[in-house]
Amino acid sequence: MHDSRIAEDPKERARLLARRAYERGRLRLGLLPALLTLLFTLISLSLGREPLYSGAIGLGLAAIAVLFTYRGGIPGRAVLPGLVAGMPPLLFPWALRSVGHYCTSGSCHSLCLLGCVSGGLVAGFLLGKWATNQSARYTFLASGGILATGAGLLGCTMAGAAGMVGMSAALVLSSVPILMLSPTPSGAR
Repeated sequence: MHDSRIAEDPKERARLLARRAYERGRLRLGLLPALLTLLFTLISLSLGREPLYSGAIGLGLAAIAVLFTYRGGIPGRAVLPGLVAGMPPLLFPWALRSVGHYCTSGSCHSLCLLGCVSGGLVAGFLLGKWATNQSARYTFLASGGILATGAGLLGCTMAGAAGMVGMSAALVLSSVPILMLSPTPSGAR
C-alpha cells in the first residue's frame, strides 16, 4: 500500500524506512535459530527417522523459532534456551545409537523410551531453572517448552507415540514444580 503523503513527508518517510529496516533486522535475527533447527532436523534424519516426520517437525520448529524471535519479548528471549533445552531428548537417542543400541520406529525397546523420558526430564529441569529468573516466568516456560518439545520430538519419534508423550510429559512434570517452588523475583508473574 503506497500513500503519496508518506512519500512527500520526509519525517514520515524516514520513520517508515527505519521501521522496515528494524523489521528486516528482526527477521534476519530469526534466521539464526532457524539454522539450528535445520541442524536438529539433519540429526533426526541421521538417526533414520522418516523424512516426512522429521521435515514436518523441523519446518514447524523453524517457523516457530523465527516467529518468536521476530516478535521479541518474552517468547523471543525463550527461543535459544528452549532449543538448548530440547537437545537432551534429541541427542539421547543418538547417544544410545553410539553404544550399540539402535532405535527405529518399527523396532524399539524400552531403552529408547527411557532415553526420551530422561531427555524430557533434563529439558524440563533446564527450562524450569532458566524461567525462575524471568519476569514473566510462565510465559517464558510455555514459549521455551514449545521449542524444547519440538526439538525433542525430532529425537523421540523412533519410540512412537509413547516416546513422544513420555518426553513431553516429563518436560512438563519436571519444569512446573521448579517454578512453583522457587521464590518469585520482584516484578515476576
